[in-house]
Parts: sequence; C-alpha cells; structure tokens
Amino acid sequence: MKKDRWPEYHEHLQRALGEYLGDKIGTAPAGLTWETVETVLRRAALPEDVVSETRRLWEELDRVRFSPSSLNREDAVRLGTDVSVNLKRLEALWKE
Repeated sequence: MKKDRWPEYHEHLQRALGEYLGDKIGTAPAGLTWETVETVLRRAALPEDVVSETRRLWEELDRVRFSPSSLNREDAVRLGTDVSVNLKRLEALWKE
C-alpha cells in the first residue's frame, strides 16, 4: 500500500465501521456520536472487551482523520485488520 493511498484506505475503514454501526442502530453514520454508540452497545449487553475495542477503533480512526500523516504503513495494515476483526465480532455477538 502506497502512502498516498492511506487517506482513501482510512476513509474506507472509517466508513465501514460507521455504516455498520449506523445500520445496526438505525441512524445515519454522519449523525453518530461515540456516546450514542456506547449506549446502544451496552444495552445490547456486548462484552466489555468488544465495547472497549470498538471505542479504541472509533477514537483512532477519528484521530487519523484529523492527522493523516500520523499513520504509517504498519499502523494502516494493523488498523485494517483490527477493524475487520471488530466488525466480525460485533456481527457474531450483536443479536437484536
């Protein structure tokens, strides 16, 4: 992955997490706040480690959005893997 493609990659990851959460909650991704997401995740009785990991990813994706130069190749790859794993865990555990 080339460094000039990281902003697009990051945007894809942020959109994937936001759209998944928005779909599950029934809210447009642009209108989501962490407080809303956390409330819904806790109401769904998801394990604490899943809630914590979702928060960490939410905050890291938000940080990188405002400071894209802080993301290096290793971090970009790790972030992609972490988002993928988190979405799979949410899907497996989040029963409506």
